[in-house]
Amino acid sequence: MKLAAKEFPTIVRARCAILLGIVALLIAISYSAAPAAADGIVAIHVDAIHRVATYYQGEPEPLDFNRRCGTWGVYNPYIVDDSFNVRAKGAAYYALQLLTQQWALPGDRPHGVHPVTTSLGENKRLLTAYALKRPDGIWSVLIVNKDGIARPVTVDFNRGGAPANFTGAVDVVTFGREQYGWAGHGPADLPSPDSGLKRSTRMDGAGTYVVAPESLTVIRGAIEIAP
Repeated sequence: MKLAAKEFPTIVRARCAILLGIVALLIAISYSAAPAAADGIVAIHVDAIHRVATYYQGEPEPLDFNRRCGTWGVYNPYIVDDSFNVRAKGAAYYALQLLTQQWALPGDRPHGVHPVTTSLGENKRLLTAYALKRPDGIWSVLIVNKDGIARPVTVDFNRGGAPANFTGAVDVVTFGREQYGWAGHGPADLPSPDSGLKRSTRMDGAGTYVVAPESLTVIRGAIEIAP
């Protein structure tokens, strides 16, 4: 993945949740079998964007049975039985945790939001990315891999025509099918695995990252202009 970010972001406020269409993303990742695509490094380009959104669905509600899908589910972040007992955390719980505590900086300080395009093109949206410049000066890139295979990606930025890369310690936080799985058989069916977010740190920020299949991944760090 190749990412180019310009230094004139639109300022928005990152509140309780900031990602547009988080429910749709979760459903696509958790329940849709995306076709496998050929291996290759994905290129990305970032420009300014004018959008702001919030997500609200916090109270625990009992699961509903969907006859068309033949499975149980609900939009809130928990697996809840008919007596309103929280049985387990749902996929949305961890996804919202990743978005509000790892991708964005917690609080309501202004964030710069940069839209992203990839070398896969508009007709092949198996992998998409969303870039923030956080108020602490850190660049944070959210990558959504809806593909059934891992994707090698590289990340670079364009600061007014000057190429730049991640530098120093880069945090990588992932949530996907390797961390969480739920069959949707009802409130007595508990998720397995259920290990939460996977965190790691690497020092070669300009190198290649491997994005896990069917996952949300945040790559976060400082950047510097390439020599």
